[in-house]
Amino acid sequence: MAIPESIAADAHGEKAIERQSVYVYEAPVRIWHWVNAFAILTLALTGYFIGSPGMNVLPVKIDGATAVIGDQTIALNAAPETAPTARVELGIRPEFVRLGREGMPVTISKVEDVGRHKVARALFAGQPLTIVVPEDDEIPADSFVTFDRGAINIYADSWRVKTEAV
Repeated sequence: MAIPESIAADAHGEKAIERQSVYVYEAPVRIWHWVNAFAILTLALTGYFIGSPGMNVLPVKIDGATAVIGDQTIALNAAPETAPTARVELGIRPEFVRLGREGMPVTISKVEDVGRHKVARALFAGQPLTIVVPEDDEIPADSFVTFDRGAINIYADSWRVKTEAV
């Protein structure tokens, strides 16, 4: 690869050659920069759609192997180890919240039909709750929810908590 040169005179009238370096790898680096930027953007968009709707995160109080939200209690598989002063939250994906005629009462505020399923927005013990309902399932006027115990996560100060066997 040729190196471009420019010839000029310096302050003493002598010929001075200034060389401008052009590196062979500069163009590929720029190409890979844009390929990586496109890949990161694609991953971000894919992650948004995979994680939509987002996880339900509800403030709770822990009493042994039971989570208390308002006047509702939810049985846990194990008693989480939390500090007494920690901000404790229950996290559950909307797919693992079951809507039906038995369980804990909720107030449905909105239902979105997104094709293969419905997304129900509800109020549970004063907290917003998102529920994914299969396409063919009915949404009763007096709705109740149950949580899949195996899908419940407990967080203390935004960190997932280890649990001990009951």
